[in-house]
Amino acid sequence: MSLDLNKVEYYNITVNGNAGEGSKLLSVFAGVGVNLLAFKAVPVEPMRTQFSLFPDDSSKMNDGAKKTGLHLDGPHFALLIKGYDDESGALADIYEKLSQADIIVYESSGIANIKGSYGVVLYLKQEDCEKAMEALNTCISTSHPSGTSCSDAAYPDCNSNTIRYDSRSRRHIQGSATSPLRM
Repeated sequence: MSLDLNKVEYYNITVNGNAGEGSKLLSVFAGVGVNLLAFKAVPVEPMRTQFSLFPDDSSKMNDGAKKTGLHLDGPHFALLIKGYDDESGALADIYEKLSQADIIVYESSGIANIKGSYGVVLYLKQEDCEKAMEALNTCISTSHPSGTSCSDAAYPDCNSNTIRYDSRSRRHIQGSATSPLRM
């Protein structure tokens, strides 16, 4: 199983109007240089929509919100996962590992068949993000040489905010808390 794991912050904001108001909201943040890793828009009542915005740079988002008088609720925490093996049961394996680690996923969204891969957002408690990274890191690193683990010096990127391990080549490809993976 080959996965990119990215621990991210997200912010909620509720606006008057329908989801079409998203173009205005997204334009505000684009205007201050915010790149979104993901977003979601959900109607919460007639003519009110809640947006969940996942920036690659939270400080830019917060600065942009302050400059424009917008109030953001957050940060909240999530795990963005990109899987490279869009096989039947791949997501079930991820949820099984999280369940075994007693991690509660209280919301998730996903998309499949992005050039043979898939993406999923798992909404978690902050303290569960680290546990999830560890649980899934164990899941994807079972092919490490005998006697080693992701916490060993040979795999320094395993404990960062972003992990990528390729079980086919049995090596970590990239990982950096400062360079998030885009989905």
